[in-house]
Amino acid sequence: MRIKTTKVRGEDIQAGQFVAYPQDNGTLRVFRVLRNDRDRRAGGGALYIMDSDKNKWWRGYEGYDWINLVPRPKK
Repeated sequence: MRIKTTKVRGEDIQAGQFVAYPQDNGTLRVFRVLRNDRDRRAGGGALYIMDSDKNKWWRGYEGYDWINLVPRPKK
């Protein structure tokens, strides 16, 4: 399945949105954002994400990192 993504900075991502990270085989895997812990001082932070198997973990980012956001379809 193909997914459309747009690049955004990590601190602009909110809980409830979906992000996509590249896998070893060259495909993108989609994760739901449960929480975004932004570091107000340095511009970095970490996303608390969950995959379809209900596994949850933290994924860090720096203030200059761009992340693949899956935009919601427009109604």
